[in-house]
Amino acid sequence: MGVGAEEPVARPAWVTPDGILFGGEYYSCRLAVREDWYRRALMGEPWMIQVISQSGRADRVYIEAEQETEQAGSDSACYALGKVPQKAGPAGNPDVEAYQEKLRRLQDERRFMRNGSLI
Repeated sequence: MGVGAEEPVARPAWVTPDGILFGGEYYSCRLAVREDWYRRALMGEPWMIQVISQSGRADRVYIEAEQETEQAGSDSACYALGKVPQKAGPAGNPDVEAYQEKLRRLQDERRFMRNGSLI
């Protein structure tokens, strides 16, 4: 690391039905999709995990290694889905619509991983 560069630090995040909530943004990763975290959060209560973040990189965080499964590998890289929507209703809100589209794509990816097709 260069002079003045900040070391990555583990920080708390919440697994919710809408994604991994950290720093006012939702994130998602293959590990969470594969292990059905969002459905589990919907069926129970959100739970806290630790993510590794680096200053200046809001587009990506990583699930802390001790929370990963043996198969996780690079699937623990979480990518930003978007900011937490404000109190305005979801209809017509471009941020919410973009988030929902990203979530639909992740669900399609999950179906593909399970079935080998998007159907």
